[in-house]
Amino acid sequence: MILIDCHAHIYPSPSIPSTIIPTLLSTAHASGVRAILNVSESPTDALAILHLASLHPILNPCIGLHPVCPMTHASVTLDDLQPTLDLIRANRDRIVAIGECGLDFSPHVLATTTTDVSIEDQKEVQRTVFRAQISMARELGLPLNVHSRNAGRHAVDEVVRHGGGQVRALFHCFDGRTVHALRAVEDGHSLSVPAHVERNDHMRRLVRAVPIEALVLETDSPALSPNKDDVNEPANVVVACRAVADIKGLTVQDMPDTESLVGPTIFKMHKSPITTHVLDTTHGIAGAGVDVTLELCNPSQPTASPNSAPVWEHLANGVTDKDGRCSYLLSGTDTAAHVLRSGIYRLTFGSGAYFAAKGIKGFFPYIYVVFEIPADANPHYHIPVLLSPYSYSTYRGT
Repeated sequence: MILIDCHAHIYPSPSIPSTIIPTLLSTAHASGVRAILNVSESPTDALAILHLASLHPILNPCIGLHPVCPMTHASVTLDDLQPTLDLIRANRDRIVAIGECGLDFSPHVLATTTTDVSIEDQKEVQRTVFRAQISMARELGLPLNVHSRNAGRHAVDEVVRHGGGQVRALFHCFDGRTVHALRAVEDGHSLSVPAHVERNDHMRRLVRAVPIEALVLETDSPALSPNKDDVNEPANVVVACRAVADIKGLTVQDMPDTESLVGPTIFKMHKSPITTHVLDTTHGIAGAGVDVTLELCNPSQPTASPNSAPVWEHLANGVTDKDGRCSYLLSGTDTAAHVLRSGIYRLTFGSGAYFAAKGIKGFFPYIYVVFEIPADANPHYHIPVLLSPYSYSTYRGT
C-alpha cells in the first residue's frame, strides 16, 4: 500500500545529521513511503526544508512558526512571525501546508520564559501567532499542520472559529480529549497517528473513537519513536499503520491508502510525473495489486525499433493501490530526475500474476506499454490500462 508520513522534521539537527538524511529517505522509500510532509518550526528550519525539497522529491515542504521556540524551548514571541509569513507567501507554490503551527500550553513551556510575561499573556501571543497563520491559510488556500500539546480544545476552537469552514487542518499527535477530537472531525479536519501509538494508551483510545476516514499516519521524526530511546525515522510510519489496523480490527491490506485520505483532499503533494491506473474490465473493478515497472530506453539509442535491441534503464517499481492507481512511481529519493529527460519509456504490468491470483489463466504474462516523452515535455504523463485476461488497451490520459 502507499504510505505517507504526514508530519516529520527531516533536516539537519543533533538527532539527524545531514549525512544520514539520504539513507533515511531511501529506507523510507523501500518501506513503501512515497511522500513525507516535512514541517518547520522556525524560519531557519524553513530554509533548510526548502533546500532539501529541491534535492529529494519525496520531501514535501511545509512552512510554519511553532508555538515553542526551538532554540530556547520557551513560548513563541512575535519576533519571528512576520519573517515566517513572508516566507510562506514567497513560497506559496512550493509548500503543501502551513505548519507546524498551533498552541502549546504545557506548564514547562509557559514557565521557561526569561521575561516577566505572564502565563496568560504568553498564551495570548501564541493565539495571535496561530491566528495569523490560520488567516494566511485561508488567503492562500493552504491547509494547516497543527500542534496542540496540552491545548487540544483551544487549538480546535481556533481553527473552527477563525478558519471559517475554509481551512482544512491536520491535528498531529492530538493529546486532547476525545470529544474535542470528534469536534475537529465533524468540522472536516483529520488527526494523524504517530508511530509511538503502541505505547501510548491515550492515542490508542483516540484511534478507537475516531472514524478511520479521519485518521492519517505520521512519525514526528526524529521524536516519538516506537521504541522510546531510539531516534525515529519516516520508515516507522509502517509501525503506525499496523497499529491502527490492529486497533480497528483490520488487516494492513484492508487499510485505506494514506494517499486516498490526504493526497488529493488536504495536501498538494508532489505525485510522480508519470502515473498509471489499471482497470479490470472483466470484473468491472479497479486493478489493485498489479506490479508496475518503469524503464527508460538508453539515450544512445534514439528509437526502439524491431531492428534494434534497446537497452532499458530501470527507474522504479510500484504496485497499484486499492483504486488501481500508481501515483507515486517516481516520487522516491533517487529516480525523479530521470523523468525530466526526453526519451522512450516502458511501463511493464504484471498482468499474468494479477489474474493468476484470481484463479484465471491469462494470455499475457506481462503487458508492455512503450511511449515517448519529447524534449518539450509536459509536467505530467498519465497512462491508464484497461485489462482483461485476453486483451488490453491503453491511452494517454489526464
